[in-house]
Amino acid sequence: MLTLLRLIIYAVAGYLFFLFHFPQWHAHGYHLAQFFLILVSAIGVFIAIKLIDIGSKLVKLAIEAGFAILVFFYLGATLPKIPQGNPTQEAHSWLKDHAPTRKDVADYLDKAGIKPDSEAGKEILSHWPDE
Repeated sequence: MLTLLRLIIYAVAGYLFFLFHFPQWHAHGYHLAQFFLILVSAIGVFIAIKLIDIGSKLVKLAIEAGFAILVFFYLGATLPKIPQGNPTQEAHSWLKDHAPTRKDVADYLDKAGIKPDSEAGKEILSHWPDE
């Protein structure tokens, strides 16, 4: 159980880092979806570690650290581009050309079978800049 707790703590710490450094307080659906995705992923990694029955503590810690790094980069790549309040934030500059634009997200939605001009598509797209 301690492994699951560590995974959740790593994931939530990465999430909170992005939440407070790049505040997108208007993107409630995004934050709710990401929080549950991270929680489910942490549980999935925990179950995988238990199913594989890894005996080495070092390997378990390496897997946990890898999970934390993946969560960190995932959030950095998916967080909407311009933070609410202060768009010239220094810490945000490293994401400038890496976050998806509204057109990219519309293309992904279309491939997933969600029409960008539908009600759900418009709600999802409203969280990304027009660029």
